[in-house]
Amino acid sequence: MRKPTALVTAVFLLISFGPTLALQSSITGTWVGETAVPDALEPDILTLVLEMKDAKLAGKLTDSMGYAQDADCLDLEYGENELEFYFEISDGYDVQPIYISLKVEGDSMIGTWANDQGEGAEVTLKKKK
Repeated sequence: MRKPTALVTAVFLLISFGPTLALQSSITGTWVGETAVPDALEPDILTLVLEMKDAKLAGKLTDSMGYAQDADCLDLEYGENELEFYFEISDGYDVQPIYISLKVEGDSMIGTWANDQGEGAEVTLKKKK
């Protein structure tokens, strides 16, 4: 009995995982936008960098107010044009999760962030070209 060739294996992997990888890779890249922060006079500028790592979507978030500096996007899930994750911020004493839920529409993402205290605001991002 012959062993499967590399070509057969590659075709199998492409059929099995190709649609998922193509879907996820369509949102990879750098996204820039803004949100509001309670008691802030100006919008907080967000930079979200999404990439494929070990065949899995991964991300880092940075904001202009210094709450998040290359914060890991945790429990990152993407499917049916919905992106959800959370990241953590620290005030030096406590760590607080910030939950983000975004609807992906082409080169735009619109959604919200929320924390455990019930605060939140709209988030808008555009893909950087």
